[in-house]
Amino acid sequence: MEYLVTLFLGLLLGLLVLYILQPGFFVKNPREFQTLETMFEQFMEEMDEKQEAWRDEYLRCCEHLALMESRLQKAAAASSGQAQPDVVNKTTTAKADSQHRVLSQIHTIESLAEQDVPVSEIAQRLGLGTGEVSLVLGLKNHRHNS
Repeated sequence: MEYLVTLFLGLLLGLLVLYILQPGFFVKNPREFQTLETMFEQFMEEMDEKQEAWRDEYLRCCEHLALMESRLQKAAAASSGQAQPDVVNKTTTAKADSQHRVLSQIHTIESLAEQDVPVSEIAQRLGLGTGEVSLVLGLKNHRHNS
């Protein structure tokens, strides 16, 4: 029994001396975490900027593609001698309607989620997959967290 008490006191004394001589041994330096956190935040900001730039470039390409498509349709109509401006207008109107529907669904998903409606019920109400609803909500959360 005395041997066990002596061993325990020796270990306790060793830990005490180690704590006095090397206090950082038991506690991580908060500067290390602050440095990593700062680096991570800078990285995320850069990624957000790149994502915005890519999104803007994508939208410019879509607009350019729609313009080129309308020019091709006009050229085809002019070469065939038929006037088909309605086809061009219908195409651009259909694209605008499609974009409006998507934005409306995203807004509906976000508002239902704010009311704490489960993802499966949101998906069922809107006729979407749960993965689509989860993706929209995940992107929304990512946008708000950054």
